[in-house]
Amino acid sequence: MITDGLLGCVAVGLTGKDRIGLTHVYDEAKDEALWPSYQEKLDEALQAFRLGEPKDIRAVLVYSDPTSGLLCDRIEDWLSQRGIHSERRMDDGCRVCAVKQDAVVRDKSADQQSSDYSYGYRTTIEDALPVERFALSAKAGAATKALQDPDTPVPVAKPILLTDASHPAHRLFASVLGQIDGLAPSMFTKSPYWKNEVAAALTVKCLDAGIRDGVEKLAYGKDDTDTVFALVGGQEGARHDLCANVFELGEDYLPVASELARVKSSELGMQPGLPVEHAQTQQGGQTKGM
Repeated sequence: MITDGLLGCVAVGLTGKDRIGLTHVYDEAKDEALWPSYQEKLDEALQAFRLGEPKDIRAVLVYSDPTSGLLCDRIEDWLSQRGIHSERRMDDGCRVCAVKQDAVVRDKSADQQSSDYSYGYRTTIEDALPVERFALSAKAGAATKALQDPDTPVPVAKPILLTDASHPAHRLFASVLGQIDGLAPSMFTKSPYWKNEVAAALTVKCLDAGIRDGVEKLAYGKDDTDTVFALVGGQEGARHDLCANVFELGEDYLPVASELARVKSSELGMQPGLPVEHAQTQQGGQTKGM
């Protein structure tokens, strides 16, 4: 994975176990008021990466702007609180990759394959749906010849979306989605894709709370139609964390939420293609958080 053209933002390259990860933190996260929302996204990304035990994870912060020190401090504190060692490097790009038997973060200036950085600074949102992850061997080497040979085309692996019945959290997603039209006034009539994005965000929140068997209804916040809350057990069952801000969700959020939901479903023992009730029976436990 490669990033280039860093200016103000900080790239965080992560290696651990048999997986690698790369994420960005924009310079606006230096604002104390905005940092909590970035920290939440970083936590979600770290969980999705599944890099193993904190002691086995290494993080490299890459930045090009000398004024990024405060942002690096924030990120280092966040990593340290999770038991992850980190270091800083100053450059305007980096590569996270497998080299022989080791996963490494390589600075752009020290990367012999500098031509790989000439992509016009396109983002994944501007491009077609990217390959989100590749399986690596137990020694973090490329698992297939295609990944070792840059001239060999690699098929794009599309994630299973929450809208697909084979997704382990589809039943929960469908329960939330079915309640959206009951919101009044509804802002989703002319933007049907928005329904999926909001339902996906609320599905992830429910899984975070251990809720797997659906919700009773949805409701806007008091004097706030920007935020949608999922209610479990009636109005008195409302929880401040089971909510999604409608205007923070873009058309590209469904694949992200689907992957987060897949990871959380796996942690809860929910099996692909099985009804939610069946998954709960297999666990033999009670719904958590109610």
